[in-house]
Formats: sequence, structure tokens, C-alpha cells
Amino acid sequence: MLDHPDTHAALLPDQLASRTRDVWNTVLGLDLQPADAAAVAPAGGQRRWSGCIALSGNWRGAITVSCLEPMARMVSGAMFGIEPADASDAEIQDAIGEIANILGGQTKQVLGDNCVLGLPVVIEGEHFETAVPHSHAVVKLTFRCEGHPVDVAVVGADARCR
Repeated sequence: MLDHPDTHAALLPDQLASRTRDVWNTVLGLDLQPADAAAVAPAGGQRRWSGCIALSGNWRGAITVSCLEPMARMVSGAMFGIEPADASDAEIQDAIGEIANILGGQTKQVLGDNCVLGLPVVIEGEHFETAVPHSHAVVKLTFRCEGHPVDVAVVGADARCR
């Protein structure tokens, strides 16, 4: 769903969905399926992990990936070859940051060579919203993996920040 007309916005939904599913399958060996955001009820009181990476250059914005702790543990377990239950907070943080980094690289490929990736930032907690100041939603995708919701979003910098 596009909320604002960006130069490359028309390319993002389908390509981002396809590339996100490919990353989940190739890097993690997990199957990611599109889901209806309205059908995925927000889970109150559950620990959630969110990774964000900024893009700058000809196009400025950020990409975020967010999931509940059970999925974050599965991501960490798949990435590091450990049991999900044994994943430490540091390993989960590394895994979610790396997935954000990989998805940022995939988004950069869609947007062109004149984009630069920042460093991934990872936050975790029970009651928070991920927001990038002075930005607008370009695309938001919701998936399901092993019954758990996974959200991926791209935001673009507002005109005054470009």
C-alpha cells in the first residue's frame, strides 16, 4: 500500500515482498507468506524486536523489520545454528540487525546505486512504536512465518528533510 508518491515507490511493494521472502528463505531457511495486516491482531504485552536501517543519498528514508520474540528467536536460531530457546539477547539483536541490513541492501538495489546504508539499530520491548521522524510511509508489508507476524516497512524522508 502506497501512502505517498515517491520516485521509486511504484517499484517497492512487489519487489520488496519478493526480496523479503527470498531473504527469509535463503538466509534463514524459513517460509514467509504474505498476510493481511488487518487479520494480524497486535499482541499486547509480548516482547517485540524491531530493526531499522537508514538509507541516504539520492533517496532518503529507512527500512524496518519487526517481529515478536518467538519469531526473533527463530531468526536468531536459524542464523546462528542454535536452538531458538538458547538465543541470548545479544544474538537476537545481532540477527534482527543483520536482517534489517540485508533488507536495506535489497531496498538499495531497487532504489539505485546512489543510496548509502547506515548502521542498523535494534530496539526491543513490550509497548513501543517504531517511528522515523520527519518521514512518511511508502510501503508496509505484513507476513506470517510459522504462525508469527513479521512486519516490513519502508519510510521516505519528508520533502523538507531531503
